[in-house]
Amino acid sequence: MIESRPSENYLTDASYHYSGQGEAYQRLEAIRDSKSKFIMVYLPVSIEINLLCIPSKRIVAWWYNPTNGKALKIGTLTKKPLMKFIPTQAADHSDWVLVLDNSEINYTAPGI
Repeated sequence: MIESRPSENYLTDASYHYSGQGEAYQRLEAIRDSKSKFIMVYLPVSIEINLLCIPSKRIVAWWYNPTNGKALKIGTLTKKPLMKFIPTQAADHSDWVLVLDNSEINYTAPGI
């Protein structure tokens, strides 16, 4: 899934976690590229994210299910400084990766 987004430099960056960081199995982990073309956040809990680092006015948001490798497009959204995302819950797991792309890049679905 990570390889579906090209980058010379992947960075871990907690500065955009505005709220929602949990402990133990609810801990959020995230990466972005050095030019903030995308953010990937592993999250079993909801999060409010500071999206000022993504330079476009719109983002393409996806849920990626690491259990089955499938992506579900949330949509193309008008970017706000703070946006809240709540993971889709399934009976068999609660692991999700939120993928937020700069809409100007036109990436394919995560994992492809």
